[in-house]
Formats: sequence, C-alpha cells, structure tokens
Amino acid sequence: MTTETIDITLPHYGTIRGSIDTEKQVAIFRNIPYAQATERWRVADKVQPWSGIRDATVQGPVPPQGLTMVPQTEMIPDKYRHIGTNQINQYGLDHSEKEGLNLNIFVPLSALQEGAKPIPVMTYIFGGSYRNGHNAIPLYDARNLVQHSVQLGQPVLVVQPNYRIAAFGFLASKELQEDMDEYVRNSPTPIPLYDQSV
Repeated sequence: MTTETIDITLPHYGTIRGSIDTEKQVAIFRNIPYAQATERWRVADKVQPWSGIRDATVQGPVPPQGLTMVPQTEMIPDKYRHIGTNQINQYGLDHSEKEGLNLNIFVPLSALQEGAKPIPVMTYIFGGSYRNGHNAIPLYDARNLVQHSVQLGQPVLVVQPNYRIAAFGFLASKELQEDMDEYVRNSPTPIPLYDQSV
C-alpha cells in the first residue's frame, strides 16, 4: 500500500491533511474534532476553528476506559494481534477525557475531485455496552467498505465518532441528574448522546 497525503478545507473550521490509500483509492482523515468536553459530565461545546493545517494522518485520543471484557484476539485480525495488549492503553493510543471527541472519516477519493456529486454518509457508532470501545479498533477500519461501495457504483463516505463512555458518559445518579437539569432542561438523555448531536 502506498500512502500519500491530501489537504481539504472544512468551511468554518480549517484545513486538514489526511492520508490516501492509493491501492484502495480511499482518503482517510483521523482525529477530526467535532466537539470538546470542557467539563466532566457537561454537554460538550462545539469545536473552535483552527489555524494552519491540522494533521489528520494519525489517530487521535480515544475515550478513557478500563479493560475490555472481550479478548482483543476476538476483535482484531491476525496481523494486528500483537498490538492489542488488553491493558488500559490498548493499541498504544492516548486516552483523553477532553480531547477524545473526534471523528475518523473514510472518503472515496473520487468524491473529493472537482465537480464530484454529493454522496451518502454512513455513520458507524461503535458498540461496547457503553463501557468500552473507540473508533481506532482496526476491525472498524472502513477502507474496504468504502472501496466496495465504489465498486458497486454506490459510493458512501463513512464517519466514525468517538464519544464519552463508562463513568465519563453514562454515570447515573440523582445528584448528576439535578446538576444536568440546568443544562439540558430535565432531559433523561445521557451526555454522550448530546456529544453525538453536536
């Protein structure tokens, strides 16, 4: 696989530099912030515009979490098994409560060409019983899906958000609910669902 880079500008935010899988003809943009968790157990804020070129060729932080209940060998292909250690810092990634609200985006290269028609967007929200998971698990790499969609003549763009999980996103108590009422007007919706709607 040969990898090149591509720069695109997101209106109202800034420029990002992603990578291109030249074999599959897919552009990959990682660690694109969509919101920022400025305070614990609060609705996330919209991300602010940035200056310069944001490096979207590397994976960003993932939500803080404990050990997974499913052995990593059950979740990832053989060639990646040496990476998963079943430790808190799985895959050698940073965990961040505040910077973990990011997207990985997989786009057919043809959709980024001048004059390309708009294509449907598929959003893949990882599972994990609201306790563990993230968009960097190799099993969720959407290059093959995007390549296949192009081959079928029905190209799609795939977006994979990270969201707050475990106690950072789904902790429930009377005190937290009372505290949240001020921010979300008596809604029982968990914080991560607000993250996803930002």
